[in-house]
Amino acid sequence: GAIAMTRKHTHSLASILLLLGVAGLAFGQTSPWTIRVQQGQNIQDLSSGGTINMNAGAVGLSTAATLSFTYTGTSTTVNFVDVQYTGALDFSYTGLPSPTTNIEPNTPIGMTITFRPTTRDKVYGKLVVTYNEGKTNVPVTINLAGTAPDFAFGYTPQGGNATLLAPGGLITLPAVAL
Repeated sequence: GAIAMTRKHTHSLASILLLLGVAGLAFGQTSPWTIRVQQGQNIQDLSSGGTINMNAGAVGLSTAATLSFTYTGTSTTVNFVDVQYTGALDFSYTGLPSPTTNIEPNTPIGMTITFRPTTRDKVYGKLVVTYNEGKTNVPVTINLAGTAPDFAFGYTPQGGNATLLAPGGLITLPAVAL
């Protein structure tokens, strides 16, 4: 199974933005963030409480999702308060600005979430970002789900090292008798 971890950061404003746009504001208010997720050629907008599904080609192969957060509110000061991650160690994230970064309206901020599975089990993670706009602290949540295929094909060339065959990859075989 997956190994669980808990990480707490006090310097990740972009994480706040990430979760802010995905989960929305409390009390049914409309979130002042838009979040766009790109995985390969696929692009989607996340809404409140959204889940990013990440599918790796095989155990040990990484896949990434790039998130773009844009603050669409009117406040000139948005402060990061806290980021908490719980879940499988298979997920990591990078690209977050420090808490002293001033977030300008309508200026995108990027973040990358990477999934590198250590097992074929479906694993989960959750980022909870708390930000402050005005005098109110608001938590925002992004759910993560990751899978690796149940079957992966590899080959060992004569005299070579075992090699994992990438999705869509081809193996050219010499003439063989079956």
